[in-house]
Amino acid sequence: MIARFAIAARLLIVVFVAAIWAPSPVAAHAEVLGSSPGRGETVGGDISRIDIVFAEVVTDAAIKVIGPDGVLDGEMVQTEGFVVAFGLDDQITSEGDYSVVFEFDSIDDDFVELEFSFTYSEAAPDPLPVVAGGVAKGSSGLGTIAIVLLASSTLGLAGLLAWRYRQLADG
Repeated sequence: MIARFAIAARLLIVVFVAAIWAPSPVAAHAEVLGSSPGRGETVGGDISRIDIVFAEVVTDAAIKVIGPDGVLDGEMVQTEGFVVAFGLDDQITSEGDYSVVFEFDSIDDDFVELEFSFTYSEAAPDPLPVVAGGVAKGSSGLGTIAIVLLASSTLGLAGLLAWRYRQLADG
């Protein structure tokens, strides 16, 4: 019985190490850290540009903005490092929901298409700028939360197995 707990504890450690160090399928694609306007945000003011911040440099990026009046015209601009921008020919003035569809080649040469939406209302505040040097506005941080939860639950289970192992060894 003691041998089973020792094997289970070792297996748990191997699974934990593999989960932390093994790349996930999503890790190969450029992560979107944030945007301005932000995902799901209601904004107003002068919106003449859509900025998207990636965790790495992306290539062959294309952005399409679709509003209540159809597709908005503009020009794609690769700006400072990880920020990709779409400069609109005319600023947004029609109230309603807008979808931003962007496509790009990620670092592993996979073509990726993503989409987010925001709402324009004249009475709403201006959009906040994105942060290019760290976790940007609109980032959920779920990757870090998942690692912390995995680590704490694995360590808790390892502690429980060690406690049970000692009980069996002593008793």
